[in-house]
Amino acid sequence: MSGNQKEWDIFISHATEDKDTFVRSLALALRSQGLKVWYDEFTLGIGDSLRKSIDEGLSSSKFGIVVISPNFIGKPWTDRELSGLYASQDLQDENLILPIWYNIDAVTVKKHLPMIADLVAIKTEAVSFQEIVEKILIKTQQTALVDLRTHMPTGISVLDALTGGGFPRPSTLSLLGVKGIGKSTLATQIQISSLFRGEPCIYITYREAPYDIIDRFIRLKAPIEEFIQKGIFKIIDNYSVINCLSKVEVDKCIGNEVLSSCLIRINNPYDTDNYFKEQLALIDKMGTGGVNIVDSVNERYDMIKTSDKGTFFRKFRARIKPLNQSAIHIVTENLGHKEYNEIMKDIQGGTIRMSFEKIKGINHRIIKIDSLRDGKSIPVERQFSITESGVEIY
Repeated sequence: MSGNQKEWDIFISHATEDKDTFVRSLALALRSQGLKVWYDEFTLGIGDSLRKSIDEGLSSSKFGIVVISPNFIGKPWTDRELSGLYASQDLQDENLILPIWYNIDAVTVKKHLPMIADLVAIKTEAVSFQEIVEKILIKTQQTALVDLRTHMPTGISVLDALTGGGFPRPSTLSLLGVKGIGKSTLATQIQISSLFRGEPCIYITYREAPYDIIDRFIRLKAPIEEFIQKGIFKIIDNYSVINCLSKVEVDKCIGNEVLSSCLIRINNPYDTDNYFKEQLALIDKMGTGGVNIVDSVNERYDMIKTSDKGTFFRKFRARIKPLNQSAIHIVTENLGHKEYNEIMKDIQGGTIRMSFEKIKGINHRIIKIDSLRDGKSIPVERQFSITESGVEIY
């Protein structure tokens, strides 16, 4: 099929009014599975020509999702996109249009869009959101590319390409870099990708306030309330006790009962044995798979008694391995601390380094991927930037 050479896997045609309620979550979920998605909020930058960019997206995509809703019908832009998708389908003589009926019935579709009414469509009232994503993956044959039992897609297409579909499961990955480089943003994006697959995830925080973590999820347009209500996302909050914040103060900063319900407050994170038991009890309860973030390992290391430091991390890694869970350790390197560096080296299954480097006198963000424990040797580096959608790797 000639479409195999195309830049994008999916083009999403939709009405603007449906972004907040459905389309944005769909685009994020598909991207989290490794699909390259042409979606205006991901793809258009300041100053881009809307008409030119849409035309390029249409002609450069293998498949076109059409989200048909009452808002979609009669819009000039959506009519144009639909005509473009039909033209592409006719040229390739293949069924490349994937209709999704969103809050609309067959009678209305046949009346206003008779040419598309006969195509087999996904009806949102008949299936769950996860089933919609799975049907699209099957149609685009994306499921054949990555074995989710052995690989953990990051949802960042360049990173997944560099790692052969994602990091091996289970992985203990180290994100190294200076403060403000984007480590927590990248870790959160990887965790969001896992959550969209329905995998349980825990964010273990010592350094960041829980309300700042929640705000980051919201900025990245992740449906965090949905994840919490499904019981697949929790925050282990060590930060509040360390910084002498009461539960009332933290809840007030969050200002939302559902969001506050994801917090697990550790009363004494300095009690290593009890803390270890509490953390593992929560992980056991939530189930297998998923990605846990430790933000940051430096603070956890400093809180453990000297004789227990290496034992704590090795025991924890051995304990979660049978659950096929992966961990992302956010780390600030301590080059002068030999024991710390040796322990970190021993427990990590791979390392991503994020740094500022001067190129022709201009500071650039650089991401470097070291070799992975499963034998893949991919010492590569790329430039990246921080956008509204998170870390974008070039």
